[in-house]
Amino acid sequence: TRNPNFREGQELANCSARHISELLPDSSVLVDYVRYEHDITLRQKESRYLALVILPDSGMNVIPLGPATLIDSLALDYVREISGANELDAAEFRRVARNLYELIWEPIRLSIPNTKLIFVGPDAALNSVAFESLVDRNDTYLVESYRFHYVSSSRELYRTMRSSASSAEVG
Repeated sequence: TRNPNFREGQELANCSARHISELLPDSSVLVDYVRYEHDITLRQKESRYLALVILPDSGMNVIPLGPATLIDSLALDYVREISGANELDAAEFRRVARNLYELIWEPIRLSIPNTKLIFVGPDAALNSVAFESLVDRNDTYLVESYRFHYVSSSRELYRTMRSSASSAEVG
């Protein structure tokens, strides 16, 4: 007999976007951010971000977000504003939160219609961002439109959802 932990490890290793999309609740989405090295030439690389967007019973969209230097710089400004390293200036915070929104959320927004629950897996500097506090073009915080649940990885979400589905079947 095989060790159940081994079997679970094998299933997680083979986890795909399709597996996750089959378990996502209606009106939800997984947005998994990835910071990666993009080859510009054979010897030149640039750090960039992209978002992997998985909808229920659907495939995966890969959305390029742009150079990491700009996104990381705005994320650092965001952290400075929200942490009180500077005297909190509400107008300045909203400006930074809106600029960050434009780079990391606006490109995704149109691909997630009718979504209320966002499972978000931030990467690198985005781990310090509370997505709820980003400000959209209507000067509205995202918390007014969505519920956010943070995950460390898509595999963690898959394991949790699969375990919940198994419990529901047994119970």
